[in-house]
This record gives sequence, C-alpha cells and structure tokens, in this order.
Amino acid sequence: MFTAMKGLGFIAFFLVFVSVQLTAQLYGERSIHVSIRSTSSADWFVEVRSIDNVLLSASMRDTTHHLSLSESKSYSIRCFRQDTGLHEIYYVTPSIVALRSLEIISTDIDVFVSSPTVARYSQALRTYNAKVFETSYFPSRVDFDSRIQRLDSLTVALGSALCSTTFPEGNCNAIQSEVIQPIRSYIADCASRYHTVRAEQSQEFAQTTRLHQLPFNEEVRAMISKVAYGLSLFLARGYDVKSTANLTALRNIVGAECDCESGYGFFTSANSSVGKHFLTCDEDLPRSLLALAGTDSSFFCKTLTRELNKVCSTLDLKSIASFTASDRSLVEFVRTLHPDSMYVLHFWGTWCSPCKFNHDDIMLTSDTLELLGAKVLHLALEYNNRYPIWQEYVRHVRGEQLLIKNELTNPLNIVNVLSVPAFPSYVIIGPNNRIRSRPDWHTQLVPTFRSILAP
Repeated sequence: MFTAMKGLGFIAFFLVFVSVQLTAQLYGERSIHVSIRSTSSADWFVEVRSIDNVLLSASMRDTTHHLSLSESKSYSIRCFRQDTGLHEIYYVTPSIVALRSLEIISTDIDVFVSSPTVARYSQALRTYNAKVFETSYFPSRVDFDSRIQRLDSLTVALGSALCSTTFPEGNCNAIQSEVIQPIRSYIADCASRYHTVRAEQSQEFAQTTRLHQLPFNEEVRAMISKVAYGLSLFLARGYDVKSTANLTALRNIVGAECDCESGYGFFTSANSSVGKHFLTCDEDLPRSLLALAGTDSSFFCKTLTRELNKVCSTLDLKSIASFTASDRSLVEFVRTLHPDSMYVLHFWGTWCSPCKFNHDDIMLTSDTLELLGAKVLHLALEYNNRYPIWQEYVRHVRGEQLLIKNELTNPLNIVNVLSVPAFPSYVIIGPNNRIRSRPDWHTQLVPTFRSILAP
C-alpha cells in the first residue's frame, strides 16, 4: 500500500509540474525569437543588453546568433564595425512594439531589421538622443534653467512624434508612461537638485534622491544617460575641475543613478589638456574618478576607465626616450632630439582647419621660442593621399617640418604615446627628453617656456 501511495504521489507531482509549465506558457512569460546574422565578410560585432545584463557580445562573422528574449524586459541590440565606425542600434520593448520574432542582418555598409516598427521607433529615439546632447551641452550662452526647459520641450515633442508617426494606429499610454514620463521626471529632478546644491542647503544628499533605480526600458536608460552626460559637461565648465568636492556637487545634481556620466563629463572637462589638472594618478581627483568608474559595467563607466588608464600611463611617462627600443618611427624621431636641448612639439595637419587658420601666428611664436633657446618641431599627421598637399604646404614654410606616420592603431605611435588630445596640440620637451608641459594654446607657449627656464 505504501508503494502504491508513493506511486500516486509521484504521478500527482508530475501532473502539477506539467500544469505549471502549461500555465506559464499560456498565461505567463512568453519569449521573442531573435536571429542576428551577417551577409558580409567584414568584421561586424553585435552586443545585446537588457537593463541589468549583457546577453551577447560576439562577432557576427560566419555565424547566426539565435536568442530568446523575454517579453517582460526591454533590450538594445547594437551592431557595429570597429574598422569603419559603422554602427546601428535597435530597441526592442515588447510592451511598446509587439513582436513574436525579429531578424537583423548586416551587409558591407548597412544593417537591416525585419520589423519596420522597430526600425521607426529606434530611429526616432536615435534622433532624439542626438538632439538631447546638443540641447544639454550647446550653446554655451544658454543658462541651466533655460536648458532644462528646452530638454523638457524636446521630450514632449518626442512623445507626440512617436504617437503620430511611429504608432499612429495605437494609443500612446505605454509610450507616455514607459518612455516620456521617466525622462521628464529625471530632467525635473536634475533641476531641483541643481537649485538645492546652488543654495547650499545640503552637501550630502545624492543617496536620498528619488530616482535611484534606472528606468525599466533600456532605451530610456540610454536617453537619460545622454541627458546626464550633456548636463555634466555643461555644468563642469563652471567648476574648478581640480576639486573632488566639485565632483561630488556635480554627482549630487546629476543623481546617484548616473554617477559615471557625471564622472566622465567632469573628467572630459578636466582632461582638455593632459597633465593640466593633475600630474599623477595618485592625486585625489583621478583616484576618485577611477573608483567611480569601477562601480558599474555601463558604457560611460567602461569609457571612463579606459581613458583614465590611458592618461595615467601617459603621465607615468617621464621621457619619450623610454620608448625608443619599441617602435621604429619613434626611434627615428627621438634620434633627432639632442639630450641637452629643449624642444617644443607642434602637432598639426593640413586637414585641420584651426591648425591652418593659426599657422602664421604659430610660426611667429616659433621665432620667439627659437630666440629663447627652444627648437620647434612641426609634426604633421597626414593621411597617405594628403602627403602631396602637406609637401606643397610646407615647401615655403620655415622651421623643421616633419611628417608623422599615420599609424594611429599602433599604441607606440608618438601621437598615442603622448596622448595628443586634439589638433593643434603642443608639448614642451626638456633636457634628456623629459616632458615638461602641455600648453593648451600657442599663446601660452612663450610664457610657459619662460617659466620653465626660470630658476
């Protein structure tokens, strides 16, 4: 009898298990089948993310990726080519765009998606993202409150556009509640926190702000992230970017949910000239930024980590002579430097409009530097097909004109070794090839050089 009851118990358990599975399939969580493949021999890559996880990060070459995505979450699917910079991103949010399956195909020059609605929805959000960054950061004369009003109006317009063009046949409740309202709430929170910080009513309140968790939708996170970064860049311009206290104030305004966006905005402002705002990565500011960057695996955290490490390795470089055994072009360049001399390196290019616009003034500055005892080297970075243009341009220009080999993928290229941030750029090299200064403008070269000469 006991054996019979045991058998009946097993059968009952099995029936309950089957019933639960069938109920889940009929009423519970369903999935979307996604197929991702490439018809090109190019190196396409794909990254699929949800709000809390990276589901796929892989090459698309010679393989088809199949995924089952839950209908209860939202996703971003990004396809990109590292060699050309081509990329496309699609947002899959089942509560807004109903799907059973989706196919994404990359060619040599483009990416296509099988759902026209997903294509229109993603395009509208990408356009909004671009406008958001321009509105939150540019133009510089617009004050913070006016900037906030413009961002809110832009977000309202996005909601209207999505309802009228992308989903003309449906109601807008999901769009308004899941996309538009979270962004507007975040923008309003930033404005409130900004005035609180400005009034100095509280020094430590980042952990008590209302919007702790990132929004449910992956696309909303991306848009709020762009708003946060743009506002951080704008606000950092008014701060002393050497101060960790000001970094804390900026994080308080942007909010705890966007720490890396505020950190990267602050870093970008502080790093307009490498070594200007901190000389070693043991100082408080870079250490705080590195700690901040290690808190998450989001795009801005990873970007902040990568660029900070690059700057730190550059600041650790005391002499470019230490690289002479590693790269032929650098060996040849360093051989032109006499260890007892001082040099000013001027990085430019004929493709660079500001470089050409200021070229005459830079040449006059070079004359003054030569009188002070500096040797000025004009280093042009040119693409192969522009070599004749450079050759003709410097034919009648005085001074020592050198051409940099265009191998920017080589980490030991001198542009990468010195972390040249932009063109034109300047680096002052002292005796024994030691890096002494990195002035921002050619007008700073003579005063900086004089201060280095002063005992």
